[in-house]
Amino acid sequence: SRLISDVSHELRSPLARMQIAIGIANNKLNKDEKNTELERIKLEADKMNCMLTELLDYSKIDNLQDENLDELIDIKKLFLNLVDDAKFEAEQVGVTIATKLPENVFIKGSKLSLLSCFENIVRNAIRYANSIIKLTCYNNETKNVISIIISDDGSGVPPEDINQIFDAFYRPELDRSRQSGGVGLGLSIASKAVAAHDGRIWAENDQPKGFSIHIEFPLKPT
Repeated sequence: SRLISDVSHELRSPLARMQIAIGIANNKLNKDEKNTELERIKLEADKMNCMLTELLDYSKIDNLQDENLDELIDIKKLFLNLVDDAKFEAEQVGVTIATKLPENVFIKGSKLSLLSCFENIVRNAIRYANSIIKLTCYNNETKNVISIIISDDGSGVPPEDINQIFDAFYRPELDRSRQSGGVGLGLSIASKAVAAHDGRIWAENDQPKGFSIHIEFPLKPT
């Protein structure tokens, strides 16, 4: 984890300079002129940035148990902010994000780590959804938990992969074929964050189609 963190930090600066240089080079082109080589370099630089972000988040989440997890977090507000940020990315691929969020549902924990957790799941859903992502949260008083479901209408995950998708660096063949640019850490980061908050997370293929991530957090006095 220390090696991953140190290397990722060291790579961030030259990558940022590279992206600035690409932007300057693009600005020097005529308005209607295109440079396919520059476009390719920008694409690869963006992929590298995505990978480094995952690696840094992964190294940070390992230290979460040492942090103060007593921040009172409004789940509805957290998700609405997340959806607001993710909406633009989703719209580019024709995906709508629908929410069903109750008022006055709170979790004690680390706001930044939970935001990272849910953001990784939603971004993963955007990648695979055909047209819609549904985000639902409710108090499950029967089980004394807060239940969160993030689902998409994509083709789901092969049954042989569904129990491994939360493993670090694991990428199903379907994901590799999409050339996502990540390194297979998004759902592992989410799993670690949920565990640090005494919760549980699992995945299910929906019928007749679709895929859902289920999360449960124990209800605690606020």
